[in-house]
Amino acid sequence: PLNPDWIMNKLGQLCGALDAVHKAGVIHRDLKPDNILITKGANDFDVVKIIDFGIAKELETDQNLTQSGTIVGSPLYMSPE
Repeated sequence: PLNPDWIMNKLGQLCGALDAVHKAGVIHRDLKPDNILITKGANDFDVVKIIDFGIAKELETDQNLTQSGTIVGSPLYMSPE
């Protein structure tokens, strides 16, 4: 079993990374476990990284993020609407 403190720390890092991405005006559009890495950083500290921005969109330049009837992302991780 994973240590609850470790889990909360990694979840906090993930939320912080998503916040930074959104503040930079980018939407990932395919966030799933396969696109979240945990690597060793300085002092052997575990660091969360978000990868695969292949279908990401900039909010300011793309007024319509998707077209009607278009599916973007991984269906198993998408919201039902």
